[in-house]
Amino acid sequence: MIPIGLILDSLVALLLVVTVIYCYQLNARLRALRSGQDGLKDLIRGLNEATERAQAGIAQLKVAGDAAGKELKETVTKSRALADELSLMIEAGNNIADRLEGHAEGSASKSRVKVGMPDTPGNEMAETGTAHQSALNHLEGEMLKALREVR
Repeated sequence: MIPIGLILDSLVALLLVVTVIYCYQLNARLRALRSGQDGLKDLIRGLNEATERAQAGIAQLKVAGDAAGKELKETVTKSRALADELSLMIEAGNNIADRLEGHAEGSASKSRVKVGMPDTPGNEMAETGTAHQSALNHLEGEMLKALREVR
């Protein structure tokens, strides 16, 4: 028979071999965890750098947006002023045109009366009076003067 001491020593030796193998596997896993931890540190460092760059980019975009907003506001203000000025110029031009039309109709009626022509639409083309031309020149001068004042 095999002595019990030998069986017990063999069993302890076997358990020690199993323990050594388990420790070797555990050491390999710990090494992998440490290297993964280093990789994780690098990943976190990279994320922090990317976050800082993104924050700087956002700040730059905000500054650029504010500048563009101010520029747009100034452009809109100038455009409104020009639109108002143009509206005044158009109104002045319409007023002068109405006066020219009224004066031209009055001159045409006066010249027809002087010449003795009937006041009909067909005879308006026949008038060649210098009074009518001088009235038109005078009104054109007034129109140019009014346009200059509006500017």
